[in-house]
Amino acid sequence: MENQLKVCSMFMILISTLSFVAMESAECKAKRELDTQCGKYCYKIVKPLLEHASSVFQKEKALAEIQLKANECTQTIADLQKTVAFKVELLNSKDKHLASQALLIEAKDKQLALQTELINTYKAKKDSIENEKDKKILTLESLIKEKDLKISDLEVKNTANSAKINDLQTKLAKYLKMLEQSSCKSITSIIKLPHVEPFPVSYDYKIAGPGWTVIQRRIGGTEDFNRNWEEYKTGFGDLQYDYFMGLEKIHLLTQSQPHELYIQLEDFNNEIRNARYTHFLIGSEEESYKLIKLGNFSGNSGDAFTKHLNMKFSTKDRDNDLVTNNCAIVHESGWWFHNCSHW
Repeated sequence: MENQLKVCSMFMILISTLSFVAMESAECKAKRELDTQCGKYCYKIVKPLLEHASSVFQKEKALAEIQLKANECTQTIADLQKTVAFKVELLNSKDKHLASQALLIEAKDKQLALQTELINTYKAKKDSIENEKDKKILTLESLIKEKDLKISDLEVKNTANSAKINDLQTKLAKYLKMLEQSSCKSITSIIKLPHVEPFPVSYDYKIAGPGWTVIQRRIGGTEDFNRNWEEYKTGFGDLQYDYFMGLEKIHLLTQSQPHELYIQLEDFNNEIRNARYTHFLIGSEEESYKLIKLGNFSGNSGDAFTKHLNMKFSTKDRDNDLVTNNCAIVHESGWWFHNCSHW
């Protein structure tokens, strides 16, 4: 091995020397044979080295190519790693989105379940209400049929009563005609009310027609109406002339059933005016016989009585009006005074 290295060194020196000798043509020829012989010898020695160098070059070239491919692979791997990282991040984002969607779906499912429960509850209530409504409808239909039967029965009775009323009106007309012919002014009768002894009353048919009971009459000046409380309570006068029924009797009469009130006024010129009220009612003595109701007004005298509504009765010995003076003393008469305007 050492001899080969020496030969190689000699070859290298020889190469360098040849380059130098080439300049000297005189010496070239002398040494050409020596070069030929040396070249044959050196080639045999150097050939393996040249072959090895060629192999090394090829391997280095292959290694360079491999290194280039390795670098490309490294870059590809880096790119793939970036892509994988991006896709992992994208997957994580999608996972988060899917988790959020799952929570949203779960919330929607709960809401849907609650709404379904509410719908079922409302449906049950609706069914219950409809059942109750159907029952009420059946009950009302039964009541309507019952009322229809009663109405039919009442219509039959009403027809019969109308016939009786017509008959009674005919008889009454004949009776009134007889009374007119007999020139009677009024009719007296006995009336019975709860909590009081039967008492006589006067009926006047000429002023407002039949069926009217006289509670006060002032036409002839035969009675003094400037009376005390007790006298107005029990009543005074003549049934056929000046007369007051009595507050207690009027109270019992008006509370027993609804009564109308008819007032007729006649002045010194014989001009007659009237006032009519649909529901006349006064209170008890504990209420000072307060004017409780009058109802609706009709007539040609003007509605002067309604302003006295809710007033207590006043007499010369019991002042219940709203002014300083006792209006009963001023007008020398008992009345439901508001102020001292009498009517």
